[in-house]
Amino acid sequence: MSSSLRTQVVSRLIIALAALWIGGAGWWWGTTSAGSADAHGYISQAALWLDGRLVVPHPMATTVPWPDAEWTFAPLGYRPGVEPGTLVPVYPAGLPLVMAGAQALGGREAIYLVVPLFGVLAVLATARLATHLASIDAGAIAALTLASSPTFLFSLMWPMSDVPASALWVLALVFAAGVGLPSACAAGLAVGLAVLTRPNLVLVSLAPAGYLLWRVVSRPSRRPEWTRLLVVGVLTIAGCLGVAAIHTRLYGSPLATGYGHASQIYDVTRVTTTASGFVTRPLALEPLLVILCVTGLVSQRWQGTRASAEAVMAAAAMALVLTSYAFYVSFPEWWYVRLLLPAWPVAAAFAGVAVVRLVHRLSPRGRVASQVAIGVFIVIVGGREAMARGVFDLREAEARYETVARFARQSLPPNAVFFAFQQSGALRYYADRPILRFDVLAPRWFDDAISKMRVRGYRPYFVVEDHEEVVFKARFRPVSPLGYLDWAPLVELDGPVRVRIYDPADRDKMRRGEAYPTVRLTP
Repeated sequence: MSSSLRTQVVSRLIIALAALWIGGAGWWWGTTSAGSADAHGYISQAALWLDGRLVVPHPMATTVPWPDAEWTFAPLGYRPGVEPGTLVPVYPAGLPLVMAGAQALGGREAIYLVVPLFGVLAVLATARLATHLASIDAGAIAALTLASSPTFLFSLMWPMSDVPASALWVLALVFAAGVGLPSACAAGLAVGLAVLTRPNLVLVSLAPAGYLLWRVVSRPSRRPEWTRLLVVGVLTIAGCLGVAAIHTRLYGSPLATGYGHASQIYDVTRVTTTASGFVTRPLALEPLLVILCVTGLVSQRWQGTRASAEAVMAAAAMALVLTSYAFYVSFPEWWYVRLLLPAWPVAAAFAGVAVVRLVHRLSPRGRVASQVAIGVFIVIVGGREAMARGVFDLREAEARYETVARFARQSLPPNAVFFAFQQSGALRYYADRPILRFDVLAPRWFDDAISKMRVRGYRPYFVVEDHEEVVFKARFRPVSPLGYLDWAPLVELDGPVRVRIYDPADRDKMRRGEAYPTVRLTP
């Protein structure tokens, strides 16, 4: 076997191992709980698609007197619908549709395989893109770079749209660079589903469309190029029309979203704060990726060839992702860098290009040794940062949602109503009990809300996580003795995040000196 062929075999093996690592890591360490806002929002929406309804009736919200009543009955991941007394999902429909398909084929647990499988596709497509731009060696480095990225690994562990959106956009770029009508159909389907998955990135579709237009212009006599452009354009428009139809049904306007109207989400005055945050955070979190990506962009041979046109397409896609968030709401937490994750595969591809360009003047043996050393260094740096960020501990922490909710379903009365915030989605999804958001309920209505729930035949409980108790007490202690939470909880879950369930009726038992045990749970 020649040295060149042996190198190709090793590179393909590295790409395969990187993809297997991502699939295995997502399956082994990924969260399997519909608890947090994103996880509950996406997973429960998948169930609604299977039921054939997206609007959830909640007539009780129209019969209570306190302000923002419909919001108080909306668990995390939902909001009031256009029609009074209804709730609708907040999150875009692309990922829930795929999850619904997975659940229909393999049951509820199959939902948690969706994001890991998208992760595998993202790694393979990133390697393919880097191979288009430079060589199979660059593809191997790109695969390792993406597979060891702390941001990518963090997002891989959650059943939400960051990794799927990233995979779909890089697949769109790779298929757009292909040849033949099937490749164009695949590119169009990827773009259409990507728009359904994260509609605010619709501008990124200009990158593959522009590349296909360049191919039409550079080969005006070739009818297949026109056909490919037309197919991608039609499927992209189909995705946009799907988004418009769903948003009109749920939110009353094609320009409205579950997060609010576009004017509430985007603001030109935020550009300085948002742009600086989205530049400095990736540099602080993943400096090696940023430096190698910039090096790859600078070292790219822009010669007007098809390969350089593909590089322009990839760079344009990355720039359009960054532009799409330039005026977006800014968040202080580091993990919101994941919003930019659809740019990560392109950045990883250019990182692979950079490594190949940097070592190309070495002898064949020196190139191989250098690329191996750099690849190992990238993996070590990314892996250590991911471990330091607690990426591989998320599953244990997130298990609390299902543990608490299943206890509530099995051990608390069927007429229970839970005053909750962070636990609100899981209690609706697993326990199938009504919730009342204490973070939305006006403090002066706290005692009245408890009384009116009791009059309607419900038994109120407070469900608070340890970090929420301070907020709960500060909010309700000035207006109600129950706001002190000064009695023993009915249930307490130990773990990375402590969760307590309080029965307001137990406060009177405490005052009378009656003893009752606290049930101890473990995730």
